[in-house]
Amino acid sequence: MQKFSLLLNRLRDKIVRIPTHLKSSYQKRRDLHHPTFHSLIPPGSLQSHFPLLEEFLADLNKNVYRELGKYYIDHRFDLLGSGWVVVKYGMICRGLEGYVYNDEVPIPADPQGKWLEGRINPSNLKESQSIWSLVDPDYQPIDWQRDFKSGYRWSEHTWFRDIPFGHMLGVDVKVPWELARMQHLPQIALAFVIARSSDDAPLSDKLMREFRNQILDFMATNPPRFGVNWHSTMDVSIRMVNWLVAYDLFRVHGAKFDADFERLFIRSIYEHALHTFHHLEWSFTLRGNHYLSNITGLIFAAAFLPRTPETEMWLAFANKELIAEVEQQFTKDGANFEASTSYHCLSAECVTYATAIVTCLRRTDPVFPKWYMERLEKMAEFTMHITKPNHHIVQIGDNDSGRLLKIDLYYRTISVREACRRFVNLKGYSEMQDDADYLLEDCLDHRNLVSAINGLFERADFAEFAKDRPLEYFIIRKLAGIIKWTPHEKRERSGQSMVVWKKHYDRFQSELGRMQKKDFEIPIGAMDNAKPMKLFAYPHFGAYIFRSPSFYLLVRCGPIGQNGIGGHAHNDQLMIEIYAGGREWFCDPGSYLYTPLPERRNHFRSVVAHAAPRLHNRESGTLHQGLFQLGDAAQAECIYFGVNGFIGKHMGYGKPIWRIVELLPSRIRITDLYDGIEQDELCDIVPYTQKEREFSAGYGWRECLKTV
Repeated sequence: MQKFSLLLNRLRDKIVRIPTHLKSSYQKRRDLHHPTFHSLIPPGSLQSHFPLLEEFLADLNKNVYRELGKYYIDHRFDLLGSGWVVVKYGMICRGLEGYVYNDEVPIPADPQGKWLEGRINPSNLKESQSIWSLVDPDYQPIDWQRDFKSGYRWSEHTWFRDIPFGHMLGVDVKVPWELARMQHLPQIALAFVIARSSDDAPLSDKLMREFRNQILDFMATNPPRFGVNWHSTMDVSIRMVNWLVAYDLFRVHGAKFDADFERLFIRSIYEHALHTFHHLEWSFTLRGNHYLSNITGLIFAAAFLPRTPETEMWLAFANKELIAEVEQQFTKDGANFEASTSYHCLSAECVTYATAIVTCLRRTDPVFPKWYMERLEKMAEFTMHITKPNHHIVQIGDNDSGRLLKIDLYYRTISVREACRRFVNLKGYSEMQDDADYLLEDCLDHRNLVSAINGLFERADFAEFAKDRPLEYFIIRKLAGIIKWTPHEKRERSGQSMVVWKKHYDRFQSELGRMQKKDFEIPIGAMDNAKPMKLFAYPHFGAYIFRSPSFYLLVRCGPIGQNGIGGHAHNDQLMIEIYAGGREWFCDPGSYLYTPLPERRNHFRSVVAHAAPRLHNRESGTLHQGLFQLGDAAQAECIYFGVNGFIGKHMGYGKPIWRIVELLPSRIRITDLYDGIEQDELCDIVPYTQKEREFSAGYGWRECLKTV
């Protein structure tokens, strides 16, 4: 009977998959011969939810937003290490580490849209030209299909399922995807609010026209289900969220748009929502940040589109899935299950805004259970605990600089000359004068996330931590209304006792032969300040943290994430990260790139790149299973965590390796112990013996740092 039931289940699975395959084939044939723009426009107007920000403008860095607004009017973007470049048809690109694909002759855009002939597929050409006719005559279009780092270009009339990527060295599909998320639009809206408040009518009008023109430009040159920017449902969802937020900010602050634009805008939002709902990135085996962003997009669509049975169904479905995915994708201590601190921040941001929107819609009928709100609160705690005294998070696992919204930004101003000197990825950069200012985004500062979550909880420690980044607290607080969730009881980890430490320490010292030991002289002031040391353990994520106001130490030891797949994990087991005395002693190098340069990706996720125990020409987890999978031979385990330090082990080299981290009065001692491993296999106890090391503070950025 059991065998028969198993056979039926397998047969059912095959039957379920057949209609999906047939549906895809049918949809492609239909899309190639019929317009993919939706034939009906939802009746009514978009609803409004975002608050007035005029009372909050004093806390914004107005000059930065003004400057960004002017950059975007010129179609100048700095994404994923590109440098500030003007993105246009026929542009000449610098290339990526020697790979250059500049092969297109620029075509002048005419107001009637004749330039779209041969670009847009025939079934959509007429509607695309009609949309383009609404664009201002002096507007120059953005090339949404181009990887403007390497110069490679996808085609507007390739069906979205047939888009290739990872097929040519140096070509990065994430570049057009990142641009087409259009996360710069809310920044344009904020620049508009600032310009309007200071009675700068010419600039505010330009910003409003630019928002309108860029939306129409995208609609005309990216028909639904055609081109590179409909391939990833995650990016479709994020684009829809950013369109809605920017539009709402414009409208609530007095912007008026013409009826033709309003009609097409609401239709396109509906098209985005339909695409998201019918192409959810759901899987029986693994669901991660992609599916979470899909759910968030549906919640935003249901909240802003006119209320109908269909949008109510989307809201009910997405609300239910949101609760289920928070339970699935975040551990009980609030950390994300993908073993990446950066992806934790992205996913937690999705959860925060989705929760605020649902709360806004159902203020009299809260729909989130107590455990859900506690887990959301712990997401902020985890973000605080992985943040070093310099306000940068520890980069455990991958970092693709992904965000849901880029509203509250932190930029530093350096010279173009300094930027080109520091960053390898800016080699050959010449878009600006050497003595000009360069706005450099800080991708590792995630205080805005804690600020946003605090809009639901109003905790004093959250407010103190994010005191310089209050904008998203204000937005979430206004969205969620007067409902205040009671914070959970905080529990700090004091660690195991001295008796446990001595038991393990004495055993290792006496029983194991192969040993490497090294002391690091930490500035005495840093350790003095560290006397009131706080300890935080995240065993389900794999992070053990010692911190004080001026001292920070983290040991990585635990699961590789994604239910053992490890798609965003690195070979970093028993790695240490140390910040003390105002400087980085050891820090994770980041990720740099994904598919464009596989060798670079594997280098940045290899054990060689981390301050972890190493053997010559050996990896603690296999890298040959693919760029987004990692073998979990290590099976890392924490043995002791307490005020004396840390003891952990892993089996990644086939034999056990132990690491002991001792916190001594004026130094840190690292001892690595090896069982059954020959002396000539051992490497230096830490990988920073070279004069310089590579570091990536965000996707696409690479610099060489001097070692301490």
